[in-house]
Amino acid sequence: MTRACRKWTEEEIKKLEELYSNKPAHIIAEELGRTVESITTRASLLGLTNDLRRKPIWEVVPDPSNLKAIAWTIATEGTIGIRLQKNRKGHVTHDPYVEVGNTSLILLEKFMEMVGAGRIYKHPPVEGRKTFYHWVLNRTIETLRFLELIKPFLPIKEKQAEYVIELCKLGLNTPLGKKSPYKEREKELYLLVKKFNRGGDH
Repeated sequence: MTRACRKWTEEEIKKLEELYSNKPAHIIAEELGRTVESITTRASLLGLTNDLRRKPIWEVVPDPSNLKAIAWTIATEGTIGIRLQKNRKGHVTHDPYVEVGNTSLILLEKFMEMVGAGRIYKHPPVEGRKTFYHWVLNRTIETLRFLELIKPFLPIKEKQAEYVIELCKLGLNTPLGKKSPYKEREKELYLLVKKFNRGGDH
């Protein structure tokens, strides 16, 4: 019988419940002798969340020797973007984000360890395809700090980083509870980043 289809014991379930909230899935998989997919699937059925809390990026200083590797991962497999969304009051907002997608949860967990921030989300499974995961950083101040750290090392996507950094600074300079005086510039930045990301123009 393979590791993936082995029946779960009460002891294994108890261990999973103890570990899942504060340990990466690939570490738990090694401890229980199971696959990562088996761990995340069972955790989902049990309603467990693997929301590893990281320090905010402005409190984290990644090892300088890792910055180039982090930047190249973003450049080759990631996206630096701006999402157009509506808040609860129906107002349009322009939200910065950086993300990396992969079918390997292990790789994304190791990437998150290097960065020291962000979260990993599991996409709903699609029949006939591997499970897909996303590492995402989308808080304004964290995104700003992160992009400022990696921008000097980016081989491509420097323009996207430049525009998103500007958007972050505009957002942080807006008084809380007040309408942004930069709405038109935010829209311009959104369209510029969208153009670069869609056209592959780096």
